[in-house]
Amino acid sequence: MAHGGSGDGEPSESSGVPDTGERYALTEALWEELCASAKAGLRLPPAKYAKEPSARKSHLVLQYPGADGILFLDAVVKRLAQELGADVVTLNAQDIAQLCSEQDLEDVGTTSPIRSLGYDVYRPTAPESWQDDSMGEGDDEAEVEISPRSLRSGLKGPRFITIESSREAGDIPLPGILGLKSLVSAFNGPVDGSGASSNPTDRAEDRRLQLINELISSASGPKRKSTAEVSLDKPTEFKGSENKTPVRDVIVQIQDYGEIQATREGARFIYLLQKAIQDRRRDGSRVLFVGTASQDAASESDASRLMQNAFDDQFSQMLVITPAMGLEAAEKIFTDDRKKRTLDINIRHIQDMLRTRLDNTSTLEDDIFRNRAWPLDASVVKESGLDERYWPYSQVHWATTLALGSLGSDELFGFQHIQKGIEMMQRTDRIKNDWMQEKAPKTKHAETGNDRERLLSSLRKTCNSHEKKLLNGVVDAKSIRTTFSDVHVPPETIDALKTLTSLSLIRPEAFTYGVLATDKIPGLLLYGPPGTGKTLLAKAVARESGATVLEVSGSEVYDMYVGEGEKNVKAIFTLAKKLSPCVVFIDEADAIFCSRTGASSRTSHRELINQFLREWDGMNDLSAFIMVATNRPFDLDDAVLRRLPRRLLVDLPLEQDRLAILKIHLKEESLDSSVDLAELARRTQLYSGSDLKNLSVAAALACVREENDLAAQHQGDKPYQYPERRTLTWKHFERGMEEISASISEDMSSLSAIRKFDEQYGDRKSRRKKSPGWGFTPASTEEASSDAARVRT
Repeated sequence: MAHGGSGDGEPSESSGVPDTGERYALTEALWEELCASAKAGLRLPPAKYAKEPSARKSHLVLQYPGADGILFLDAVVKRLAQELGADVVTLNAQDIAQLCSEQDLEDVGTTSPIRSLGYDVYRPTAPESWQDDSMGEGDDEAEVEISPRSLRSGLKGPRFITIESSREAGDIPLPGILGLKSLVSAFNGPVDGSGASSNPTDRAEDRRLQLINELISSASGPKRKSTAEVSLDKPTEFKGSENKTPVRDVIVQIQDYGEIQATREGARFIYLLQKAIQDRRRDGSRVLFVGTASQDAASESDASRLMQNAFDDQFSQMLVITPAMGLEAAEKIFTDDRKKRTLDINIRHIQDMLRTRLDNTSTLEDDIFRNRAWPLDASVVKESGLDERYWPYSQVHWATTLALGSLGSDELFGFQHIQKGIEMMQRTDRIKNDWMQEKAPKTKHAETGNDRERLLSSLRKTCNSHEKKLLNGVVDAKSIRTTFSDVHVPPETIDALKTLTSLSLIRPEAFTYGVLATDKIPGLLLYGPPGTGKTLLAKAVARESGATVLEVSGSEVYDMYVGEGEKNVKAIFTLAKKLSPCVVFIDEADAIFCSRTGASSRTSHRELINQFLREWDGMNDLSAFIMVATNRPFDLDDAVLRRLPRRLLVDLPLEQDRLAILKIHLKEESLDSSVDLAELARRTQLYSGSDLKNLSVAAALACVREENDLAAQHQGDKPYQYPERRTLTWKHFERGMEEISASISEDMSSLSAIRKFDEQYGDRKSRRKKSPGWGFTPASTEEASSDAARVRT
């Protein structure tokens, strides 16, 4: 546990070793803000206003906008206590669990669910083989977007307050296990009917309040020569003015405030703690509650937004605390802090487990409960992850089981048994994992699916509400059967799609220099008549590109509330960065990117397109690619077209193309000799690829109906035997052509508009040469063409 120093840079007399120097630093402006807030919080309001909301909201929650700042905030609180001449009682989840469990054992002889608070708060962040089933995914916690004001030393001439690793901080250490029992038994007695509540829940809360008051009272007495001299046998009086010795101010600090509040038992304890503090303040005691929290920050949020919706409540005000240190120095120090704290928490869990499973302390060779500086080999600590991740309950229990099982009948339990148990667990884990990998060498596709599920699971925990709505659009490539070989389009179209979406994954070295290292083609437009395979091409990209595909529709962008549509647009791009490399596919894009000059030029639509264009221009990295498909490209806004420089026409198929498409759809069917696919392709003019698919399905259904009719007409003792595989005849295709007609006609207005758009915005192949005639068609030109309905003829 870090301790706040005196701030003068001199070695601490009580530490026994020279001070290691200034580990942390704060800017003077931030330090003054913190001191002023704490001094104001310690001031007592007039008695008649003590219950007013403004008077109750006197306490603090200190927030470090990062993942590993708890020890830093501890040092800040200890230094603050020195500055104010106050004592500090620091509690974390393990302290609360141990105190309350000891009280429950003294009270009713059994513990309550609060015993697992340490495991609920300090949980592994990544999926572990040791993760308990009962712990599961956990409830979705409220998301708090926070941002450091700055970790950089870019301010001109800042003044700093240094925070050292001193031990003279006025901190009130929690007693050991024997002290805990003394503390609990000091006021724990049989609860009789005199003044005690008959309700078991109320009685339990009363005893919790007694415990909390005893903790605060042990810190609020006169200044001591040593914190070890604090008497735990008799509560310190805090009511009235009978004590002649001045009572010191007390700061009650709760580590990991947000995580503890997120648990049921932890939130109940903090509620009772806040209630006890309010009662003592009404009785004249100067007690300040300080919660400390350290959580990762979202880069796009700011401090002002953080101050509005973070840990503020009716009891406390939140302050963002950032160190006056360079990013590299802060990362190095905080990484070291994380390792120390993780190791400390894991060792304490093992101590608590051993305490409940060892018969008595006389069997100990080493004093394993004295402190948590265990002499374990560095290799054992590293391989077991003791300082890298929090161990779940099952792993702690198994390690202690193996340690106790390695104890001989005539041996005393010591550190060597603990180390042996951890080594045994690691060794057997490696053996089992190696065997499982050899047993299932062909399960890489399953592992890939699991990786995708892990990614989506982790994103659900870190994404905001607008990004979560889009997660359902993340395409599962393994569930898609369509490949480029299943789509018949010109080879240059497939080549362009592969080049733009997956070439950077196949040849990453080609994108490390020159123009490709800094710039890219930002988007691609697929346009053409309906049913020509634009969406099918997008599915093939999702299946074969190797990039994650995020599919977005208009319904996921528009919202009934003003301003929400713009947030949905922003979420598309922020989520795409998290899914990098990512292809964002927007189907039926005319619903979103319709021109702002038309009849749909309402304010919300204009703002949505403006937001899309801003985000599109801000896409300065190579992580996301926008692919757009539409049947009405002529409706798109001009600014959107400028950001889609690569435009690919997916036209109606020619006769030979129709033949190839029919072969693709009928490759698994048995065809009668009477079926001539070339003749069928000739007779299906104006049919799109979708129409040809529907024709093939209709022919197969006609064959099935015919088999059913034959089965119904069958007579005889034996049941009708259906053929093993159906055989499609020419009659079935004729029936299909009667049911399925072309969905496109030559005089469609949209077809003419697409043709005009292609002439104006398409690639060079679409540029038509002007007719040499003057008001008439030359005689050499055919009067009618079978491809007259195509966009390009």
